[in-house]
Amino acid sequence: MSAKSGRALFFGPLLFVLAVMLGVWVAGRLDRHAQDAGFGIIETDRILVDLEGAAGSWAPWLDPEWSAQLTQAIATVPSFAADDPSGVDAVIEALGRFSFVAELGTPRVIWPDGLELPFRLRRPIACLAYQGRFWSVALEWNPPGDQPGPIGVILPGSSLTPPAFRGAFLPVIGQLSGPLSEVWVRNPALLGALSIADSFWVDLPPAEARRLGRFVIDASQDGAASVENPGVVLELEGGRRVWFGRSPYAAKSGELAVETKWEHVMGAMGYLDAGRDWTLVDVRWDRPDIAFVPMEEK
Repeated sequence: MSAKSGRALFFGPLLFVLAVMLGVWVAGRLDRHAQDAGFGIIETDRILVDLEGAAGSWAPWLDPEWSAQLTQAIATVPSFAADDPSGVDAVIEALGRFSFVAELGTPRVIWPDGLELPFRLRRPIACLAYQGRFWSVALEWNPPGDQPGPIGVILPGSSLTPPAFRGAFLPVIGQLSGPLSEVWVRNPALLGALSIADSFWVDLPPAEARRLGRFVIDASQDGAASVENPGVVLELEGGRRVWFGRSPYAAKSGELAVETKWEHVMGAMGYLDAGRDWTLVDVRWDRPDIAFVPMEEK
């Protein structure tokens, strides 16, 4: 089994379960009395959306506009009787139009006039620089529906700087050209970069992730990695570089485990903490190669 497929099979279900445990609940709790027929009216312009309470530890990554966009979309659905399945279907359709909504659960009508609907959000793991702003991007190893996976998903909303959470920044995906004309992106270089960003958040504890600071993932040579070609290059602060080899997305048999590569990276960061600077670390091997800055140049 390749490193790519192994991580897809393991982390995909795990992330899904965690997301469902954090499940986002859209609940309309209304004050109308039940009608004589024995059911109430679900007023869509009074449905509440709580994203921050559901996202848990990664709530700071959420764009505050997402909640407003969902609320506005639901409000466009005409109010409907609690026993009218077409009304519930219309709410589901309104929510499913947003790229940050990954999957919708089974709705449950709360009598006499409430609606509960769980759904899973996509978590941003990296960002793209485009037209002077940074756009968050998510990765779906096994997207639901008819979208073949893995696939990159550009999320709505942008910022002037890479978003940060507890001192750790979303990695910036570099060396990509062309307009962002599609929400669904299948560019192999982008998918390679996203798979590294995914492993960055999964394999490094928060304190270790913070030590890396801002960095760029250049996966333009991911598929061409060889002994002579470093493949993916991480560009760190201070002009330092990491030769990463193939990404988890493009990994082949014999590729060093991505967890081991991150251990090598953090080992190199330890030299910086000890006052010994370096310009390049090659983490493709069991024993990483480090190009230290000569002491007389410091």
